[in-house]
Amino acid sequence: MPRQFDPPLEYAEINRVYDFTTRLLDRLSMGQWRLQVMASPATKGCYASIGPVESKHVGELRLGAEWMAWDLETERIPTLVHEVLHLTHRDLTDWVTDDLHGSVGYKTYGDLHKRWERGIERWVDHMTQVLLGLLSDDVSAWAEELWGKDWRDQGSVVPTGDQQWCVQTLEPGTVHVWPLADVVAHELYEGCVCSPSVEEQRDGGRMFTHHSADGREQHEGGRSPS
Repeated sequence: MPRQFDPPLEYAEINRVYDFTTRLLDRLSMGQWRLQVMASPATKGCYASIGPVESKHVGELRLGAEWMAWDLETERIPTLVHEVLHLTHRDLTDWVTDDLHGSVGYKTYGDLHKRWERGIERWVDHMTQVLLGLLSDDVSAWAEELWGKDWRDQGSVVPTGDQQWCVQTLEPGTVHVWPLADVVAHELYEGCVCSPSVEEQRDGGRMFTHHSADGREQHEGGRSPS
């Protein structure tokens, strides 16, 4: 049984997310794509995640379990734009993960895959800000229609505890824990600017714990969640 949203995510919010992303896809000339807002949430602490359905122009969108606590203007809407943009590089991603995987050695593939993921995330982050600027009038109109005139003031609760951190498995045996909405941008590799700590796991894998620049660990018992 899939883990449920905590607190429960209202169907009205799911419908608003669906309507917003549908309008965004049409505005970006990506009307062939459709998103499904899934019942099971994204990894705990993450805003959202998206995964294309194989051989179909369908994306499965999973929202963070604490979705309603995040600020609508600065976190939820940019996250939706970010996830939609991930659909644009599907063909290249398939080439990297499928075709390239069988043509080079395991270590070479692993290194190239990591570089690919970091590069894609930087590109998507940059283009999200560009689109939010170019489509600011459209986004404001959609948000006001879907969330109401006070949409800029919704969900302004500052995440606390585990909500301030995201955990992501980039590949089997490699896990990164990093601070959300930090004052510096974190890259999910061992050369990140924060000099992450590395912990060897019993199964032979490694967990990289990134250090915040805003010092939030001092208010959470001196360590990040794991």
